[in-house]
Amino acid sequence: MSVEILKMRIAIVGGGISGSFLFHSLWRHLNKNNVVIEVHLYDQGRGVGGRSSSRYDQDFVFDHGAQFFRSDTSIMKGICKSWLQKGLVSEWKGRHDGSGDFFGLPHQKDPVYVSAKGGMNNIPLEIIREAVTLNSKFQFFQGIRVESIQKRSNTNKKWALMGKSGRAAFHDTPEEESKAQKCVPLHDHDGYDIIVLTDISSSFGNWHRASAGVPPHFAEMVRKKAGSRIPLFSCMVSFKEPLNLSVSSITFDTNKSSCVWFASRTNSKPGFQDHRESWTIISTPEYGIQKIIETPMQDIVTGAFLPQSPEYLRTVPGPELCDEFLRLVGISKDREIAYLNAQRWGSAMPAMRHLANDVNSPTRHTLAGVSYDSGLAPLAPTRQCGVDCPSFIGDDDIGLYQIGDMVSSYTPGYEGAVLSAAEAADHLKTLINKRG
Repeated sequence: MSVEILKMRIAIVGGGISGSFLFHSLWRHLNKNNVVIEVHLYDQGRGVGGRSSSRYDQDFVFDHGAQFFRSDTSIMKGICKSWLQKGLVSEWKGRHDGSGDFFGLPHQKDPVYVSAKGGMNNIPLEIIREAVTLNSKFQFFQGIRVESIQKRSNTNKKWALMGKSGRAAFHDTPEEESKAQKCVPLHDHDGYDIIVLTDISSSFGNWHRASAGVPPHFAEMVRKKAGSRIPLFSCMVSFKEPLNLSVSSITFDTNKSSCVWFASRTNSKPGFQDHRESWTIISTPEYGIQKIIETPMQDIVTGAFLPQSPEYLRTVPGPELCDEFLRLVGISKDREIAYLNAQRWGSAMPAMRHLANDVNSPTRHTLAGVSYDSGLAPLAPTRQCGVDCPSFIGDDDIGLYQIGDMVSSYTPGYEGAVLSAAEAADHLKTLINKRG
């Protein structure tokens, strides 16, 4: 009887689309080649998805992060074809209206895709579930925040993970409550050979809730590649009576709107048609920066992280985005509301590639050491923005990697995040095969 010898142990931090896609890609490769490794996926949220999360609250459902994705590159077309065949995604049909430009909508006629099973969070959820169900060495840990990564010793060069679980892990838990819980070891084995980070905030200073305490030289590489970012707010609203706008989405000219960039009708998407009419309204980048200036993410005196306050979200950005949306579509703002909430995405997407590291950009702002840039450029079709430029950051010597759209060499967006994960997966498969 043969004895399995563990070749490698990998930790992926973050269950958004890039982390979940990498998790699934490694499973497919190892399942096919009978390589014995363990892959553990950690996610600090209440549910998977990251910036492709969905909100389920009472009888209301919303995609409050990514609204859809594009499939422009040959690699993504192949991935999308597989997802279509599995019934995981579906084309988002219907009338896409407006005068602006939001990832190609409404003017580019190439299809865009959404989850076929309801919220966009179901895409990462399903691909994680497939890997976990079919291979016991692939494990998923929900509601776990990785707060620190450390090399065990000079002799044992593996990584140890420290962190918190439950409410202390969540972004919106008050700082005092989160700090009250001790940071503890997250595993009882001898450590990980490789760590893959997916959240750009892992390389922030220790003040940020998502900081993972990465080595300074690696954090600097990540910050340099990522450059500036774009913050956005999303408003989730359902009215007591339907608006009866015969559209699936509306894109607004950011030069003519005070704060609204895009709005989508949730129940126009597959899997949501039986739900009541509800809307997700996406802010302009300029509005996102303005709100963070007014209500910072970091205490200017103590330096502590300031989680988004539910009361603030429901009383400031939520109503402001809702009122402007109603004005733009010609409906009285006195329309009675059944549900209203909002979400702050401090790092919603990377800045436009030509502005990411332009310190002289007129639309650039630096707040608490973090650079934001509200400048816009066409986001479709998805294309590579750098020649021979990797779509991930890696240090093979220490076994540490960063993936996601923030460090991708492609146009900002969902497709760029998947392509970053796909490229990193190929690189890691090569390393694994060398050890085999």
